[in-house]
Amino acid sequence: MKKLLFLLLAAILPAMAWAYDACIDGIYYNFNSDFEKPVTTTIYVQSDTPPFLYGWFVVNSIETKINGAWPGKQMYEIIKKTNKNGEEITFWCQTFSFEETSSFNIILNNGNTAMMQQTPNITNIASDRYFIYDGGYNYTDITEYFGVEIPEKAKRTATVTYGNSIQDSYSGIVNIPKTVDYNGNTYNVQYIGSNAFYNCSDLTSITIPNSVTSIGEYSFSGCSGLTSVTIPNSVTIIGYSAFSNCSGLTSVTIPNSVTSIESGTFSACCGLVFVTIPTSVTSIGEYAFSGCSGLISVTIPYSVTSIGSEAFYGCSGLTSVTIPNSVTSIGTLSFYGCSGLTSITIPNGVTSIGDSAFSGCSGLTSVTIPTSVTSIGNYAFYGCSDLTSVTIPNSVTSIGYDAFQACKKINSLYISDLSAWCCLFNSNSSSSIFSSNHHLFLNGIEIERLTIPNDITAIGNYAFYGCSYITSITVPNCVTAIGESAFEKCSKVEELKLPDNLQIIKKATFKGCNSLKSVTIPSTVEVIYQEAFAGNYNMESVKALPETPPFLYDNSFSNYNIPLYASKTAIGAYQTTTPWSKFAQFLTLDGQEVEMPQCATPTIDYANWKVTFSCETEGAEIVTKAVCSDTQEGDGGAISLMPTYTITAYAKAEGYRDSEVATATIGWKNGRPVIIRGFSNASLEEGEPICDVNNDGKVDVGDITTIIKTMAK
Repeated sequence: MKKLLFLLLAAILPAMAWAYDACIDGIYYNFNSDFEKPVTTTIYVQSDTPPFLYGWFVVNSIETKINGAWPGKQMYEIIKKTNKNGEEITFWCQTFSFEETSSFNIILNNGNTAMMQQTPNITNIASDRYFIYDGGYNYTDITEYFGVEIPEKAKRTATVTYGNSIQDSYSGIVNIPKTVDYNGNTYNVQYIGSNAFYNCSDLTSITIPNSVTSIGEYSFSGCSGLTSVTIPNSVTIIGYSAFSNCSGLTSVTIPNSVTSIESGTFSACCGLVFVTIPTSVTSIGEYAFSGCSGLISVTIPYSVTSIGSEAFYGCSGLTSVTIPNSVTSIGTLSFYGCSGLTSITIPNGVTSIGDSAFSGCSGLTSVTIPTSVTSIGNYAFYGCSDLTSVTIPNSVTSIGYDAFQACKKINSLYISDLSAWCCLFNSNSSSSIFSSNHHLFLNGIEIERLTIPNDITAIGNYAFYGCSYITSITVPNCVTAIGESAFEKCSKVEELKLPDNLQIIKKATFKGCNSLKSVTIPSTVEVIYQEAFAGNYNMESVKALPETPPFLYDNSFSNYNIPLYASKTAIGAYQTTTPWSKFAQFLTLDGQEVEMPQCATPTIDYANWKVTFSCETEGAEIVTKAVCSDTQEGDGGAISLMPTYTITAYAKAEGYRDSEVATATIGWKNGRPVIIRGFSNASLEEGEPICDVNNDGKVDVGDITTIIKTMAK
């Protein structure tokens, strides 16, 4: 976004009238002087009597008197100054200050209008000056004896600028002269001003004289007709985006006088093929060559110490680049999208690799990080899809998130210090740096059986993510913390030894270790987070040593259809604690199977026209059923029918076997409910009045149905 704003700045500059001093031979100029602004100068005069000083300065050919009209004012301040020989001399002095001038001049005189005696004009004064004045016509300049360097006569300089519009002021061939005459004065052409040739798309050739010392911001931006530019050795400054969007530019010569390539200087010069950066350059600014898609190679000299953000962003044609040892930092997005880059040598001087510095360099096949590097930024090598191996030294103390993500061909990671690698990742790491499975090499030898060193107390997040060729992991007791996803996707691990002091098994720590057959949870573990052992479908058993079941998430394990081992004193707690109770079988540590306890048989109660249920097993769910049938009952020589409901109920709970089934029967006789059997605390005697339960104005079978429907409410 910053780059786009930077490049768009020139595009939105308004086409409006701008001031220029003159147009000479088709070139627009502004004229100026090299005097410092503001100007402060002190005149020191050694004289027997205080002299008169008449002075004037010139701005834009207009003279302005100082010290009043002729003969000026008499000097009255006295000061003592010591020369280079150590001699102390008394001077008359006067100090002058003004905001702007192209010429400061004085005349010393005796102030006697009747018998006037005066010096010649003393002109172009540009510093403190020391004089001896005889009171008449003669003076001697002794400035050099007081350690003041007398500058040359103030130079008049010209700046090349644009005409009445900020664009389209020039076309065809333009030859800028060394000097130009204006109002009787000769000016050195020293500057090419900001926007001077902005968007002059019909400009085909430009000659820059060796009098020019600086090229301003956006001065040639958008000159798409330019094919080559030679910058003379006199130039020391090239401004922001000076040649940006010169799409026809194929070559450029940068002189040794230039010390820095500023931001955006050659950005979007998509036709630029070769560029040589001189040894005078110490820094390459942001976006300097951004979007130079035709650039094939670039040599960065040993004088360069920093490469700015996005300096070579999108240089997709770049196949090779040499970075010297003098470079200490590679900025954010410096080589982003350089898809043609096949190799890169990062020198020993570099201490940091910025965010996304080589992201999208899909042609890179290998990279070696030197021992000087301490940090690798976020997404530093993201999307380097052909990258097959990476060497990371123990000097690296931080690797940003997704630093090597989407590098799907990486199969080898080389490190030199296992302890340093364990400590490299921390609790702030939010994702793995690798997206592919890979071999892990320590000092050139592949690690298959990983033993964490005894000087390690914590293993960072994602430390061994994707090390899919490790077959066993041993973590010593000195380790008290293992980070998230630390061993995720270590798909060939069959053996795992966890430390005795571990308190937490974090999220996805061993996720995807699908060759793992068993795991022993240390006695100190209190929490096992989400997906800690997810995806390990080949696991055959879990041994839990804590006496109190650790807090466990439903998805901490993917496979609960396996045995769980625990101590005799703790096994019951595991059987009745969700989701530990989901394991298929419970055994003591010596292998004895422990039968799961059975839920208590529920009781069925009747009171106040309601059938209710209860169970002594905490949290149990009671499953009920009511079936209606006709019961025959004989009375003498007649048979009467009454509706009868058989009610059944059983209890079930996680970690328990289902209870025995409880049964009760309620019937209807002579218009009254009758408890036949199975109710724990209710009885109805013959003749007990009944109520119109459903309030329909009569007592009938519907009231019994209503009673049944209210069961367990």
